[in-house]
Amino acid sequence: MQYEDFLAHMQVCIEQMAKSNYQVQFHSIMKNNDVELNGVILMKEGERVSPTIYLNPYYDRYLQGESIPRLCKEIVELRVITMRENLLDEATEDMSLERWKDKVIYRLVNRKSNKKRLEGVPFMQIVDLAITFHCLVRNNEDGIGSFIITRELMESWNLTVRELYQLAGVNTPRLFPSSIKTMEDVLQDMLEPMKEEIVDEDHEQEIPFQFESPHSMYILSNSNGINGASALLYPEVIENFSNTIKSNVYILPSSIHEVILVPFQEEIDKSQLIQMVNEVNETQVAKEEVLSTSVYYYDRLRKELTV
Repeated sequence: MQYEDFLAHMQVCIEQMAKSNYQVQFHSIMKNNDVELNGVILMKEGERVSPTIYLNPYYDRYLQGESIPRLCKEIVELRVITMRENLLDEATEDMSLERWKDKVIYRLVNRKSNKKRLEGVPFMQIVDLAITFHCLVRNNEDGIGSFIITRELMESWNLTVRELYQLAGVNTPRLFPSSIKTMEDVLQDMLEPMKEEIVDEDHEQEIPFQFESPHSMYILSNSNGINGASALLYPEVIENFSNTIKSNVYILPSSIHEVILVPFQEEIDKSQLIQMVNEVNETQVAKEEVLSTSVYYYDRLRKELTV
């Protein structure tokens, strides 16, 4: 069954199961990099907000043999998480600037790949990227919840894009502090829970994992690793880093969640870095999480970021 036929069958099935308790709405949602996802909303009477349940992952499960009725039943049962929905509904009842000014944050996305998504929302340009603005609803063990600030909302607050940037420039580093780790430390952190070690069988000695690279590499993100590439915007983060290592810096956009910092060395070929970024984007990063195919360069004396 093709994906479009699958959606049609899912719509009929969900409406049959849920119509007595919910209003059922199907729509497309534009995500990062203009990736379009299909979702369903099950709304109870009197509610103004309800979460979208994305159907795309369910198609993969259908192709693996799960039945449409079983998938629909699971989706309807997911609607039981009313507590989280009520928190969101309560949070968005008051849309005043006073309510949200301390929760305005920014994120980095690719400008060219988000043409549709950037329509109707305020943003700022930096190199080939766009800085978008969001309101943080939740940041706890259940995850991060936010909504994007539209141009209409910004105008109702009587703010300019520059003023939004100033608010976000204070809030985002406070709510999501920056984190810079060596590549070796990141890989060690990844391997530690797995407890994978190389064993020298001849001497029955555990040999710790070692990462070897011809160039030093550092990972810049935020404290929880979600949308951490925005830490690139934090005041003085790159400046302080480059001054500490006494070097200009190549910046590789690993994803929207992190960037890789490579201290400048004469022998480094920038074209090879670009090739590496493109290969990683094509093979390792989900389309909606790609930040850019460019490699950036920070000049510590000029305090300037260029492509």
